[in-house]
Amino acid sequence: MSIKSMSSRPLTSQSMVSTGLIAPKSARGKTALRRQIQDKSYFIGLIRMKINELNMENHSLAKECEIMAKEEARIGVYRQKAETLARDLKNLTTDLLTYNEYVDRSRIDEQLSSIKEETNELKHENEAIIVNLENDYTKLRELESTWKANDNKLNEYNKIIASIKNRFNEAQIVEFNMAQTMNNDLSKDCHLLEQEIGLWRARKNALEETIIKEGNLVKIELIKAFTKLHSLEKQKNKLLNSNDSEENERKNLLAQVKRDNNYIDSVQTKINASKNNLAEVESEIEFYQDGDKWSKFSDLKQQEGKFSEFMNEYHQEKQSLLNQTETINNEITDTANKLSRFLKYLNGIKQIRDDEIGVHDVPSKMIIQKRQLELEINRSMQLKEKSDATQNLLTEKIAKLKEDTKMYSNIDQMKSKMENKLIRLKQSIEEHKRLIAELKSVNDNLNQQFSAVQTKLEKDEGYQKILSLEEQLASILKINVELQESDNSEMINEIKASVLDTVKKYNQSLIGF
Repeated sequence: MSIKSMSSRPLTSQSMVSTGLIAPKSARGKTALRRQIQDKSYFIGLIRMKINELNMENHSLAKECEIMAKEEARIGVYRQKAETLARDLKNLTTDLLTYNEYVDRSRIDEQLSSIKEETNELKHENEAIIVNLENDYTKLRELESTWKANDNKLNEYNKIIASIKNRFNEAQIVEFNMAQTMNNDLSKDCHLLEQEIGLWRARKNALEETIIKEGNLVKIELIKAFTKLHSLEKQKNKLLNSNDSEENERKNLLAQVKRDNNYIDSVQTKINASKNNLAEVESEIEFYQDGDKWSKFSDLKQQEGKFSEFMNEYHQEKQSLLNQTETINNEITDTANKLSRFLKYLNGIKQIRDDEIGVHDVPSKMIIQKRQLELEINRSMQLKEKSDATQNLLTEKIAKLKEDTKMYSNIDQMKSKMENKLIRLKQSIEEHKRLIAELKSVNDNLNQQFSAVQTKLEKDEGYQKILSLEEQLASILKINVELQESDNSEMINEIKASVLDTVKKYNQSLIGF
């Protein structure tokens, strides 16, 4: 292998300083030619140079990461400070609002005692709200604990039921499933009935609230009526003492009469509305007494008495229908045997007659027998259809009876539930009766007060004068209406006469004379 000379080896375009590789010195101490050879040392130098560059970049990036981490920590601190400052600003704004309110009140010359009382009331309200929240929280914790305990109990019961169910036979499993389905159905019925009871209770509470509100409204209206009476008496005294003209007195009295009549009408309408509400409450209580639930309970009792009779009748009907089906089946088999015999006989006769005479010379007796056989076949088909229909009816009745037995198998439990419901209904009816008695007493008191007010007004001379003036005004208005009608009728007659004259003139002009 020949060795290449230095001049024939490849040169690089890079400088020696940039690569870090310098040519070796000569014996004289001078460096060799300033060129670099592309051999192993050259490439190692390049790799070292790149590694140094990468190390420098990593070092700079690490410094930048440290700076960024410091900045992020500083930003987090600033954020916390901003949040605290925002809270402080919110609190200070509320304080400023309260201070401004205090300044406004002090400008209005409001006393400090009232402001202190309001602040104390707000403090007490806040304390009460805190106590209520704590109580609600404790109740919620108790409910959660009870819920968990009930869940644990349910899981234990389910495990016990599963262990007992594994010991059952197939028949016992079927009975258990039937009982479980019945229990689910009854629980659904109980849930629906409880919902109905809740609705009735809510309705009762709503009625009580409306009754209380109406009673308060009636009291307020009575107070207004008494104040109105006092004001009317004052106005009457003023009218008597004043020396105004008769026309002004008449106008004032008429206006007062209209106002009083409107007020009396409004009071009467309110009393009638309260009476209507009482009547509605009484009708609802009567419906609640003699409602559908009482009728359902009585129907259940009657069905409980008639159930044994129904079962006896059912067994008798079942036995009779089974006997009928047996007889029908026997008749069908007999008719089928007879038909097979007759057909064999006919086929034999046909063969004999074909051999002797021919096919078309069949006697009348054979035709009659054929018709009889067709009739018997039709009868047998009808009997078969009847038997199928009766069988279907029997299956439907049996299915219905099974459903009824499932429905009324647990009558004692249903009876106990309905009795408990009746007791609750009676209690609610007694409460409604008590409320009605209270309302009646309130209504009687209101009627007495209204009658007393009415008698006072009737005895009052000013009121009598007002009534007489009102009657006079009504008569005047009536006369005015009659006069207007008469004026209108006269005007209409005049217009009619003028129209007729114009029509006559027009006709004369058309005719020519």
